[in-house]
Amino acid sequence: MSLRIASLTTFYPPYNFGGDGIDVQRTARVLAGLGHEVTVIHDTDAYRSLTGGDPPAAAPDPDVEVIALRSASPRLSTLLTHQ
Repeated sequence: MSLRIASLTTFYPPYNFGGDGIDVQRTARVLAGLGHEVTVIHDTDAYRSLTGGDPPAAAPDPDVEVIALRSASPRLSTLLTHQ
């Protein structure tokens, strides 16, 4: 039986600094490889507010739908989300 799975996260490659985003990416790829429809929704504002910009473009993953959320004011958005 195929499932539709949505994963919500703050950091997802290439908008990540380490293991948390990689773990979500690997889990999404494994689930997609098992035949499930996987969508990852992540917020780019935290990454952009800490680095001051966008990372180099990464190769898209054809088996996982990725939705990147961004605002015009990443620092304010991150602060309001935190609070």
